[in-house]
Amino acid sequence: MKSLLKYFLLCLALIIPFDKVFSQTREIDSLKAHLKTTQEDTNKVKTLISLANSLDIAGKLSEADSIGKITLTLAEKLGYKRGLTAMYRVMGYIKEDIGDFNEAINMHLKAIMVCRQLGDSVGVLSRFASIGRVYYDEGNYPKALEYDVNSLKLARKLSDRVSEAAALGELGVVYTFTGEYGKAKNCLDTALDIAKTIKDDQYTAVVYIGNLGLLYYKWQKYSEALQCYDSATKINIRLGRKISVIGNLNDIAGIYFDQGNYQKAVEYNQQALEIARESNDKVYISLCMGNIGSEYVKLKKYKEAEENLSDALTIALSIGYLEFVKADYNELSDLYKETGQWQKAYQYYKKYSDIKDSMFNKDKSKEIGKLEAKSDYDKQTILEQAAQEKKDELAEADKHKQRVVTGLVSGGLLLVLLLAGFIFRSLRITRKQKLVIEIKSKETEEQKKVVEEKNKDITDSINYAKRIQRALLKEEEHVSKHLPGHFILFKPKDIVSGDFYWAAEKEEYFYFAAVDCTGHGVPGGFMSMLGMAFLNEIIKAAAAIQTPAEILDELRTKILTEFKQKEGEDQTKDGMDISLMRMNLKTNEIQWSGANNPLYVIGDELKETPADKQPIGYFPVMKPFTNHTVTAEKGSILYLFSDGYADQFGGPKGKKFKHSQFKEVLFAIHKKDMKEQKKLLNETFETWKGNLEQVDDILVIGIRV
Repeated sequence: MKSLLKYFLLCLALIIPFDKVFSQTREIDSLKAHLKTTQEDTNKVKTLISLANSLDIAGKLSEADSIGKITLTLAEKLGYKRGLTAMYRVMGYIKEDIGDFNEAINMHLKAIMVCRQLGDSVGVLSRFASIGRVYYDEGNYPKALEYDVNSLKLARKLSDRVSEAAALGELGVVYTFTGEYGKAKNCLDTALDIAKTIKDDQYTAVVYIGNLGLLYYKWQKYSEALQCYDSATKINIRLGRKISVIGNLNDIAGIYFDQGNYQKAVEYNQQALEIARESNDKVYISLCMGNIGSEYVKLKKYKEAEENLSDALTIALSIGYLEFVKADYNELSDLYKETGQWQKAYQYYKKYSDIKDSMFNKDKSKEIGKLEAKSDYDKQTILEQAAQEKKDELAEADKHKQRVVTGLVSGGLLLVLLLAGFIFRSLRITRKQKLVIEIKSKETEEQKKVVEEKNKDITDSINYAKRIQRALLKEEEHVSKHLPGHFILFKPKDIVSGDFYWAAEKEEYFYFAAVDCTGHGVPGGFMSMLGMAFLNEIIKAAAAIQTPAEILDELRTKILTEFKQKEGEDQTKDGMDISLMRMNLKTNEIQWSGANNPLYVIGDELKETPADKQPIGYFPVMKPFTNHTVTAEKGSILYLFSDGYADQFGGPKGKKFKHSQFKEVLFAIHKKDMKEQKKLLNETFETWKGNLEQVDDILVIGIRV
């Protein structure tokens, strides 16, 4: 079921200045008709902006994106800066709705640049809030807090009470999702107090009542949450805000769903669906039908579930709403698992996984996108400054032209005399320089030999470190005489590795881990040796047998202590990701826990046990690691790994291999002999990499149960 977070975001979108949902189709037709008679001037830019915004609200995202690009080109051509900043703002909303968060941030940053040129502080304030929402969408709460705090400071500086309430509301929601419920409650109570003091702005109060409902929901205070959403619904009905009513009904349904009252959830979502159909709002129609389908799965009404989920997916695909497409693929996969249709379940899971990777596995592309955006702004600023400086130089040249000509003639005569003296002096110096060059050449050759010797010493030292590291690792194919058939594919990027595998036996239990330390090469090698030492110390010092999750909690404590990582200080990024399993050698029971890196188990199908999304090291919101008991039938294979294999660039287009393709390869080879699997994995990796550089250490472990 799509989360209350998504309901909240959709409700929040309703307060933007272009809110015309109730008559969207008619307005779009009217704007298109008006464009046919409009000349290419600022009025046409304004009409195009309204059209792009209306298309976005109507869920026609692809068409909205196309109109937006045309509008930006025309506004730039006309030099219409107010049109530019308005269109950048709308494009930010469009890109966010499409799911392209990098480009959404890019658009809002460009809007800020133009607003500052115009001296529009209110526009800057609005864009701060929008960027905060995009980071919130991504789950990047520290960055969301940063922009929301900036928004709050600027709102107070401008004495803008409405924006102050909005910023406090945004902060309250972010604190809600970081688990800081006390801070969230303070922010939202203050926002609601401000909203109630603003005359004729009841809708603002409704929004913050909704925000309080979200807080109480996450706080698991369901009764208070229902009261908040019920209050919001009544006010929205009185104000005739149909779309807001849909959002409130969805919120209430979400609470009943989480409480296990699926029939009640269906009833509220069906009410919301009726209103969405009356408004012809495809986004909400898709949302409601997807939710109803999820609820029918829980009620085991599989036929009704399939009908609703399929229709929801069709609509989401037609409007390009990737968030809903991803959710519907996942729900359909779960439905077919429930009904034993394994082939369909796998097909839809693969589609879900592919679109998830394309939307969220963009850590490096995010940074590139931001740097490119900053480069664009810097370039534009520099060009404008250079143009102004050029004008100043030309003006100055016109004023003093005669004086410059006279100066050039005098300077020319002086230059001839200086050149003559320079040539004579150069002839004398050249003879001396020839002797100096010969001496320097000999010195350079000696220095080259010294450098080569130093390089050899350094390389020899690193190679010796490699021997030490390999000595600490268990022999690859014989980490335990008790361990079933297995393989270890271990390919360091450099001489020493930041990845390492670790094994230990204690009583009837066998531990096995794939670990990915921060960095690679010498820094990664040091971290890996510390990691092995810490793990060995934890196992030996424990009085009782520990679960994998307990080991990870203790390992994190050691990292935080040894590296002095504390909240509120500039943090080092030293740490590690890990996939750790424990096997009972008598009963074959398997327990597992992971930090960032998941576990794959392949039998008749591929099952993924998700890791906790936090590293072994400092993290803004640190929670105890989750312990999983893994079900694996005889003959199944467990795969533990670092992210190096999936992150390798290569192939015909030089793209990343990705986890989706990694899963396909593992599923294709899992029935083969373990040595053959290792060979095929290595060959596949080398073929994909081609002539490109290996980007990270590689570690893949396979264990047959």
